[in-house]
Amino acid sequence: MRPRLWLSTLLVLLVVPASAGAVSGGAVLPIGQAPYVAWLGGRCTGTLISPTRILTAGHCLDRHSASEELLLVGVDGNPLSQKQRLAMAIPVAGYSVHPKFKESFPFAHDDPFDAIAVNDVGLILLKKPITTIKPVRVAGAGDAALEAPGVQANLIGYGKTAPDTMTTVAPTMPLQQATMPLISAGDCALAYPRAIQPSMGCQEDLAHHAPLIQACPGDSGGPVVVPTAAGPVQIGVTSWGAETMNGVCGEKFLPDVYMRVAAFTAFINQKKPVIEPFLKRHRSAAGFGSAASKVVGDRHVGSTLKCIVSAKLGGDPYKLSYTWQYAGAGFVDIRGATKQTLKLTRALYRRLPKRSRRVGCTATAHNAGGSLDMFAGTLPIHP
Repeated sequence: MRPRLWLSTLLVLLVVPASAGAVSGGAVLPIGQAPYVAWLGGRCTGTLISPTRILTAGHCLDRHSASEELLLVGVDGNPLSQKQRLAMAIPVAGYSVHPKFKESFPFAHDDPFDAIAVNDVGLILLKKPITTIKPVRVAGAGDAALEAPGVQANLIGYGKTAPDTMTTVAPTMPLQQATMPLISAGDCALAYPRAIQPSMGCQEDLAHHAPLIQACPGDSGGPVVVPTAAGPVQIGVTSWGAETMNGVCGEKFLPDVYMRVAAFTAFINQKKPVIEPFLKRHRSAAGFGSAASKVVGDRHVGSTLKCIVSAKLGGDPYKLSYTWQYAGAGFVDIRGATKQTLKLTRALYRRLPKRSRRVGCTATAHNAGGSLDMFAGTLPIHP
Protein backbone atom coordinates (compact mmCIF):
# COMPACT_ATOMS: atom_id res chain seq x y z
CA MET A 1 0.00 0.00 0.00
CA ARG A 2 1.12 3.53 -0.37
CA PRO A 3 2.30 5.35 2.82
CA ARG A 4 -0.91 7.19 2.76
CA LEU A 5 -1.50 5.41 -0.48
CA TRP A 6 0.72 4.11 0.94
CA LEU A 7 2.87 6.63 -0.84
CA SER A 8 6.17 7.43 0.83
CA THR A 9 6.47 11.18 0.34
CA LEU A 10 10.15 11.81 0.52
CA LEU A 11 12.04 15.06 0.27
CA VAL A 12 15.47 14.23 -1.04
CA LEU A 13 16.53 17.01 -3.39
CA LEU A 14 13.23 16.00 -4.89
CA VAL A 15 9.71 15.55 -3.72
CA VAL A 16 8.51 11.99 -3.81
CA PRO A 17 5.53 9.71 -3.24
CA ALA A 18 5.36 7.01 -0.44
CA SER A 19 4.38 3.23 0.39
CA ALA A 20 2.58 0.29 2.51
CA GLY A 21 4.26 -1.82 5.42
CA ALA A 22 5.13 -5.32 6.64
CA VAL A 23 1.71 -6.86 6.98
CA SER A 24 -0.47 -6.37 10.03
CA GLY A 25 -1.40 -9.78 11.38
CA GLY A 26 1.40 -11.52 9.53
CA ALA A 27 4.22 -13.81 10.60
CA VAL A 28 7.95 -13.72 9.91
CA LEU A 29 8.86 -15.23 6.55
CA PRO A 30 12.53 -16.26 6.44
CA ILE A 31 14.04 -14.67 3.34
CA GLY A 32 15.49 -18.05 2.38
CA GLN A 33 11.93 -19.25 1.74
CA ALA A 34 11.24 -16.37 -0.65
CA PRO A 35 14.64 -15.14 -1.87
CA TYR A 36 13.03 -13.43 -4.87
CA VAL A 37 11.57 -10.73 -2.60
CA ALA A 38 13.39 -7.39 -2.93
CA TRP A 39 14.03 -4.85 -0.15
CA LEU A 40 13.71 -1.28 -1.44
CA GLY A 41 15.37 0.90 1.15
CA GLY A 42 12.68 0.10 3.70
CA ARG A 43 10.11 2.24 1.89
CA CYS A 44 8.70 -0.46 -0.42
CA THR A 45 8.94 -4.11 -1.45
CA GLY A 46 9.48 -5.72 -4.85
CA THR A 47 10.10 -9.04 -6.59
CA LEU A 48 12.77 -10.39 -8.88
CA ILE A 49 10.82 -11.41 -12.01
CA SER A 50 13.81 -11.89 -14.34
CA PRO A 51 17.58 -11.78 -13.83
CA THR A 52 17.57 -8.07 -14.70
CA ARG A 53 14.16 -6.80 -13.54
CA ILE A 54 12.45 -6.04 -10.25
CA LEU A 55 8.67 -5.58 -10.29
CA THR A 56 7.15 -3.14 -7.80
CA ALA A 57 4.47 -0.47 -7.52
CA GLY A 58 4.69 2.57 -9.79
CA HIS A 59 4.21 4.93 -6.87
CA CYS A 60 7.35 3.49 -5.29
CA LEU A 61 9.40 4.74 -8.25
CA ASP A 62 7.70 7.77 -9.76
CA ARG A 63 9.40 10.98 -8.57
CA HIS A 64 12.27 9.02 -7.03
CA SER A 65 15.78 9.05 -8.46
CA ALA A 66 17.15 5.65 -9.49
CA SER A 67 20.64 6.80 -8.52
CA GLU A 68 19.60 6.88 -4.87
CA GLU A 69 18.01 3.42 -4.81
CA LEU A 70 19.20 1.07 -2.08
CA LEU A 71 18.16 -2.34 -3.36
CA LEU A 72 18.75 -5.76 -1.85
CA VAL A 73 17.48 -9.09 -3.20
CA GLY A 74 17.56 -12.30 -1.19
CA VAL A 75 18.69 -10.35 1.87
CA ASP A 76 16.54 -8.76 4.59
CA GLY A 77 17.84 -5.20 4.85
CA ASN A 78 15.95 -4.25 7.99
CA PRO A 79 18.41 -5.61 10.59
CA LEU A 80 21.50 -4.47 8.71
CA SER A 81 23.51 -1.32 9.34
CA GLN A 82 23.57 1.37 6.67
CA LYS A 83 27.18 0.50 5.94
CA GLN A 84 26.24 -3.15 5.36
CA ARG A 85 23.34 -2.17 3.11
CA LEU A 86 25.55 0.06 0.98
CA ALA A 87 28.14 -2.70 0.64
CA MET A 88 25.51 -5.23 -0.49
CA ALA A 89 23.37 -2.91 -2.64
CA ILE A 90 22.61 -4.10 -6.18
CA PRO A 91 23.47 -1.51 -8.88
CA VAL A 92 20.40 -0.06 -10.60
CA ALA A 93 20.33 1.06 -14.24
CA GLY A 94 17.03 2.91 -14.00
CA TYR A 95 13.30 2.91 -13.31
CA SER A 96 10.38 2.59 -15.67
CA VAL A 97 6.84 3.38 -14.49
CA HIS A 98 3.72 2.40 -16.43
CA PRO A 99 2.99 5.29 -18.83
CA LYS A 100 -0.62 5.53 -17.62
CA PHE A 101 0.20 5.46 -13.91
CA LYS A 102 -1.68 8.14 -12.02
CA GLU A 103 -3.32 9.01 -8.74
CA SER A 104 -7.09 9.29 -8.63
CA PHE A 105 -9.46 10.71 -6.01
CA PRO A 106 -12.82 8.89 -6.23
CA PHE A 107 -13.55 9.50 -2.56
CA ALA A 108 -14.22 12.89 -0.98
CA HIS A 109 -11.63 13.40 1.74
CA ASP A 110 -9.87 16.40 3.18
CA ASP A 111 -6.46 14.78 3.07
CA PRO A 112 -4.93 14.93 -0.45
CA PHE A 113 -2.85 11.85 0.32
CA ASP A 114 -6.01 9.71 0.44
CA ALA A 115 -5.67 8.79 -3.22
CA ILE A 116 -5.92 5.51 -5.02
CA ALA A 117 -3.39 4.53 -7.67
CA VAL A 118 -4.24 3.45 -11.21
CA ASN A 119 -1.89 1.36 -13.39
CA ASP A 120 0.35 1.23 -10.34
CA VAL A 121 3.22 -0.93 -11.61
CA GLY A 122 6.87 -0.18 -12.27
CA LEU A 123 10.15 -1.87 -13.11
CA ILE A 124 13.61 -1.48 -11.61
CA LEU A 125 16.16 -2.36 -14.26
CA LEU A 126 19.44 -3.80 -13.01
CA LYS A 127 22.91 -3.07 -14.38
CA LYS A 128 23.95 -6.72 -14.06
CA PRO A 129 21.84 -9.90 -14.02
CA ILE A 130 21.25 -11.77 -10.77
CA THR A 131 22.11 -15.38 -11.50
CA THR A 132 22.04 -16.88 -7.99
CA ILE A 133 18.32 -16.40 -7.27
CA LYS A 134 15.42 -17.92 -9.20
CA PRO A 135 12.89 -15.25 -10.24
CA VAL A 136 9.27 -15.71 -9.21
CA ARG A 137 6.86 -16.65 -11.99
CA VAL A 138 4.45 -13.87 -12.91
CA ALA A 139 0.85 -14.81 -13.72
CA GLY A 140 -0.33 -14.49 -17.30
CA ALA A 141 -3.45 -14.94 -19.39
CA GLY A 142 -3.60 -18.68 -18.66
CA ASP A 143 -3.68 -18.27 -14.88
CA ALA A 144 -7.24 -17.00 -14.39
CA ALA A 145 -8.04 -19.85 -11.99
CA LEU A 146 -5.43 -18.49 -9.57
CA GLU A 147 -7.44 -15.27 -9.26
CA ALA A 148 -10.85 -16.78 -8.54
CA PRO A 149 -12.72 -15.50 -5.44
CA GLY A 150 -11.93 -17.67 -2.45
CA VAL A 151 -8.39 -18.58 -3.54
CA GLN A 152 -6.00 -18.21 -0.61
CA ALA A 153 -3.16 -15.85 -1.52
CA ASN A 154 -0.09 -14.77 0.43
CA LEU A 155 0.59 -11.08 1.04
CA ILE A 156 4.34 -10.54 1.47
CA GLY A 157 6.10 -7.34 2.47
CA TYR A 158 8.76 -5.50 4.45
CA GLY A 159 8.16 -2.67 6.88
CA LYS A 160 5.84 -2.13 9.79
CA THR A 161 3.28 -4.47 11.32
CA ALA A 162 1.16 -1.74 12.90
CA PRO A 163 0.44 1.94 12.28
CA ASP A 164 2.42 4.78 13.81
CA THR A 165 0.59 6.78 16.48
CA MET A 166 1.01 10.30 17.86
CA THR A 167 3.30 8.99 20.60
CA THR A 168 4.94 5.86 19.18
CA VAL A 169 6.58 4.73 15.96
CA ALA A 170 5.76 1.16 14.96
CA PRO A 171 8.90 -0.99 14.78
CA THR A 172 10.32 -2.21 11.50
CA MET A 173 10.19 -5.99 11.36
CA PRO A 174 11.74 -8.76 9.26
CA LEU A 175 9.97 -9.87 6.10
CA GLN A 176 6.36 -10.76 6.87
CA GLN A 177 3.73 -12.94 5.23
CA ALA A 178 0.02 -13.42 5.81
CA THR A 179 -2.68 -15.36 3.97
CA MET A 180 -6.08 -14.00 2.93
CA PRO A 181 -8.75 -15.05 0.45
CA LEU A 182 -9.29 -13.19 -2.80
CA ILE A 183 -12.69 -11.53 -3.17
CA SER A 184 -14.68 -10.64 -6.26
CA ALA A 185 -14.48 -7.28 -8.00
CA GLY A 186 -18.13 -6.73 -7.15
CA ASP A 187 -17.60 -7.26 -3.44
CA CYS A 188 -14.52 -5.05 -3.55
CA ALA A 189 -16.48 -2.30 -5.30
CA LEU A 190 -18.99 -2.29 -2.44
CA ALA A 191 -16.14 -1.19 -0.18
CA TYR A 192 -14.61 1.19 -2.73
CA PRO A 193 -17.38 2.60 -4.97
CA ARG A 194 -16.31 3.94 -8.39
CA ALA A 195 -12.69 2.91 -7.78
CA ILE A 196 -12.15 -0.72 -8.79
CA GLN A 197 -10.98 -1.32 -12.36
CA PRO A 198 -10.49 -4.58 -14.31
CA SER A 199 -6.71 -4.27 -13.81
CA MET A 200 -7.18 -4.43 -10.03
CA GLY A 201 -7.76 -7.36 -7.68
CA CYS A 202 -8.66 -7.51 -4.00
CA GLN A 203 -8.15 -9.70 -0.97
CA GLU A 204 -9.61 -9.29 2.50
CA ASP A 205 -9.36 -10.77 5.98
CA LEU A 206 -12.94 -12.11 6.10
CA ALA A 207 -12.23 -13.96 9.36
CA HIS A 208 -11.52 -10.62 11.07
CA HIS A 209 -8.42 -11.78 12.87
CA ALA A 210 -6.97 -9.78 15.74
CA PRO A 211 -4.96 -7.94 14.67
CA LEU A 212 -6.61 -7.62 11.28
CA ILE A 213 -4.54 -8.99 8.40
CA GLN A 214 -3.81 -6.05 6.13
CA ALA A 215 -0.99 -4.33 4.27
CA CYS A 216 0.72 -1.43 6.05
CA PRO A 217 3.13 1.33 4.94
CA GLY A 218 6.18 -0.49 3.45
CA ASP A 219 4.37 -3.41 1.77
CA SER A 220 3.72 -1.27 -1.30
CA GLY A 221 5.01 -2.98 -4.42
CA GLY A 222 5.24 -6.33 -2.66
CA PRO A 223 3.86 -9.52 -4.15
CA VAL A 224 0.49 -11.18 -3.78
CA VAL A 225 1.46 -14.81 -4.34
CA VAL A 226 -0.49 -18.05 -4.83
CA PRO A 227 1.39 -21.25 -3.95
CA THR A 228 1.16 -23.98 -6.61
CA ALA A 229 2.67 -27.44 -7.02
CA ALA A 230 5.15 -25.94 -9.48
CA GLY A 231 6.12 -23.12 -7.14
CA PRO A 232 4.82 -19.67 -6.19
CA VAL A 233 3.05 -17.56 -8.80
CA GLN A 234 2.77 -13.80 -8.36
CA ILE A 235 -0.73 -12.60 -9.27
CA GLY A 236 -0.53 -9.07 -7.91
CA VAL A 237 1.46 -6.04 -6.79
CA THR A 238 0.30 -4.44 -3.52
CA SER A 239 -0.99 -0.93 -4.18
CA TRP A 240 -3.61 0.68 -1.89
CA GLY A 241 -6.36 -0.01 0.61
CA ALA A 242 -7.95 1.23 3.83
CA GLU A 243 -5.90 4.44 3.94
CA THR A 244 -8.02 5.82 1.09
CA MET A 245 -10.97 5.67 3.50
CA ASN A 246 -9.04 7.36 6.31
CA GLY A 247 -8.24 3.98 7.82
CA VAL A 248 -4.94 2.80 9.25
CA CYS A 249 -3.54 -0.65 8.60
CA GLY A 250 -4.95 -3.46 10.70
CA GLU A 251 -7.91 -1.54 12.11
CA LYS A 252 -10.61 -0.99 9.48
CA PHE A 253 -12.50 -3.87 7.83
CA LEU A 254 -11.65 -3.04 4.23
CA PRO A 255 -9.95 -4.99 1.40
CA ASP A 256 -6.38 -4.57 0.18
CA VAL A 257 -6.17 -3.69 -3.51
CA TYR A 258 -3.43 -5.01 -5.78
CA MET A 259 -2.55 -4.54 -9.43
CA ARG A 260 -3.26 -7.74 -11.41
CA VAL A 261 0.04 -8.56 -13.08
CA ALA A 262 -1.76 -10.49 -15.83
CA ALA A 263 -3.24 -7.16 -16.94
CA PHE A 264 0.21 -5.64 -17.39
CA THR A 265 2.02 -8.35 -19.38
CA ALA A 266 2.92 -6.02 -22.26
CA PHE A 267 4.47 -3.46 -19.91
CA ILE A 268 6.30 -6.01 -17.77
CA ASN A 269 7.79 -7.86 -20.74
CA GLN A 270 8.64 -4.93 -23.02
CA LYS A 271 12.11 -5.22 -24.51
CA LYS A 272 13.27 -1.65 -24.01
CA PRO A 273 11.43 0.22 -21.23
CA VAL A 274 11.57 4.02 -21.19
CA ILE A 275 13.90 5.06 -18.36
CA GLU A 276 12.56 7.66 -15.95
CA PRO A 277 14.86 10.71 -15.46
CA PHE A 278 17.31 10.36 -12.58
CA LEU A 279 20.10 12.33 -10.93
CA LYS A 280 23.51 11.36 -12.28
CA ARG A 281 25.06 11.16 -8.85
CA HIS A 282 26.05 8.16 -6.83
CA ARG A 283 24.92 7.35 -3.32
CA SER A 284 27.49 7.57 -0.55
CA ALA A 285 27.40 7.44 3.20
CA ALA A 286 27.44 11.25 3.19
CA GLY A 287 24.39 11.54 0.89
CA PHE A 288 24.15 13.55 -2.33
CA GLY A 289 25.31 17.00 -1.35
CA SER A 290 24.07 20.06 -3.24
CA ALA A 291 20.50 20.51 -4.44
CA ALA A 292 19.39 19.41 -7.92
CA SER A 293 17.79 22.75 -8.82
CA LYS A 294 18.09 26.32 -7.62
CA VAL A 295 16.52 29.78 -7.83
CA VAL A 296 18.63 32.58 -9.30
CA GLY A 297 18.02 36.31 -9.67
CA ASP A 298 17.40 39.45 -7.62
CA ARG A 299 14.91 38.68 -4.83
CA HIS A 300 13.40 42.18 -4.58
CA VAL A 301 9.90 43.15 -5.72
CA GLY A 302 10.00 44.20 -9.36
CA SER A 303 12.65 41.65 -10.30
CA THR A 304 12.32 38.26 -11.99
CA LEU A 305 13.49 34.95 -10.59
CA LYS A 306 14.50 31.94 -12.65
CA CYS A 307 14.32 28.23 -11.76
CA ILE A 308 17.25 26.23 -13.15
CA VAL A 309 18.31 22.59 -12.95
CA SER A 310 21.82 22.48 -11.50
CA ALA A 311 22.33 18.70 -11.61
CA LYS A 312 23.06 16.41 -14.52
CA LEU A 313 20.23 14.02 -15.34
CA GLY A 314 20.28 10.54 -16.82
CA GLY A 315 17.54 8.41 -18.32
CA ASP A 316 15.74 8.72 -21.64
CA PRO A 317 14.97 12.13 -23.24
CA TYR A 318 12.73 14.24 -21.03
CA LYS A 319 10.85 17.51 -20.87
CA LEU A 320 10.98 20.05 -18.05
CA SER A 321 8.09 21.78 -16.36
CA TYR A 322 8.05 24.17 -13.41
CA THR A 323 5.97 25.15 -10.42
CA TRP A 324 6.60 27.87 -7.86
CA GLN A 325 5.78 27.61 -4.15
CA TYR A 326 5.67 29.81 -1.10
CA ALA A 327 6.33 28.76 2.48
CA GLY A 328 3.06 28.73 4.42
CA ALA A 329 1.61 25.80 6.32
CA GLY A 330 3.95 23.59 4.36
CA PHE A 331 4.76 24.44 0.75
CA VAL A 332 1.87 25.93 -1.22
CA ASP A 333 1.83 26.18 -5.01
CA ILE A 334 1.48 29.71 -6.37
CA ARG A 335 -1.55 29.59 -8.65
CA GLY A 336 -0.68 30.10 -12.29
CA ALA A 337 3.09 30.16 -11.66
CA THR A 338 4.09 27.39 -14.07
CA LYS A 339 6.83 29.05 -16.15
CA GLN A 340 10.56 28.84 -15.61
CA THR A 341 10.55 32.48 -14.50
CA LEU A 342 8.55 34.25 -11.80
CA LYS A 343 7.91 38.00 -11.76
CA LEU A 344 8.00 39.37 -8.20
CA THR A 345 5.08 41.76 -8.35
CA ARG A 346 3.81 43.86 -5.49
CA ALA A 347 0.54 41.87 -5.56
CA LEU A 348 2.43 38.59 -5.21
CA TYR A 349 4.47 39.98 -2.34
CA ARG A 350 1.28 40.94 -0.48
CA ARG A 351 -0.09 37.42 -0.97
CA LEU A 352 2.87 35.87 0.81
CA PRO A 353 2.48 35.14 4.56
CA LYS A 354 3.91 38.09 6.51
CA ARG A 355 5.80 35.83 8.89
CA SER A 356 7.57 34.04 6.02
CA ARG A 357 7.76 35.84 2.72
CA ARG A 358 9.71 33.13 0.95
CA VAL A 359 9.32 31.52 -2.49
CA GLY A 360 10.94 28.54 -4.16
CA CYS A 361 10.53 26.38 -7.23
CA THR A 362 10.27 22.78 -8.31
CA ALA A 363 11.63 21.70 -11.68
CA THR A 364 10.10 18.44 -12.91
CA ALA A 365 11.73 16.24 -15.54
CA HIS A 366 9.26 13.82 -17.10
CA ASN A 367 8.94 11.27 -19.89
CA ALA A 368 6.87 8.15 -20.55
CA GLY A 369 8.91 6.25 -17.95
CA GLY A 370 8.08 8.53 -15.02
CA SER A 371 8.96 11.87 -13.50
CA LEU A 372 11.49 13.43 -11.16
CA ASP A 373 10.78 16.47 -8.97
CA MET A 374 13.74 18.67 -8.03
CA PHE A 375 12.83 21.10 -5.27
CA ALA A 376 15.05 24.17 -4.96
CA GLY A 377 13.91 25.24 -1.52
CA THR A 378 12.61 28.70 -0.64
CA LEU A 379 14.40 32.05 -0.39
CA PRO A 380 13.31 35.29 1.33
CA ILE A 381 11.69 37.97 -0.83
CA HIS A 382 12.34 41.63 -0.06
CA PRO A 383 10.13 44.67 -0.72
